[in-house]
Amino acid sequence: MFSLLSFTIRYIFLCKPESLGIVVGIIFLVVTILFQYFNFTADSNWLVEYNAALACIFFMTLLGFVDDVLDVPWRNIKLLLPSIAALPLLMAYAGHTTIVIPKPLVPHIGIEILDLDKLSIPLCK
Repeated sequence: MFSLLSFTIRYIFLCKPESLGIVVGIIFLVVTILFQYFNFTADSNWLVEYNAALACIFFMTLLGFVDDVLDVPWRNIKLLLPSIAALPLLMAYAGHTTIVIPKPLVPHIGIEILDLDKLSIPLCK
């Protein structure tokens, strides 16, 4: 443990300290995976959405690390990759999707609740 601490201190003062966010991200992912192992069963209904959320967190942690190390430009990657990283969560969600319109906007829009399920395109028959 002491060698890891001394390595971390040396790394902070000698290298780019920006990229240490990946350490926190990996620790968070390991703790949540252990939580999943001990608290969920194989037939749990939340397991698919939970794993999809973990995949999104992993992709965004990886994007943050790559951005800190390589200084990725805004135009090319930073606007495209978060959309791709959100795909596992979007594909795993099977619930009902609605938007509650704020009360000051209801007279202008004409509805209180916007149901997004009616706007979606069915992919399967």
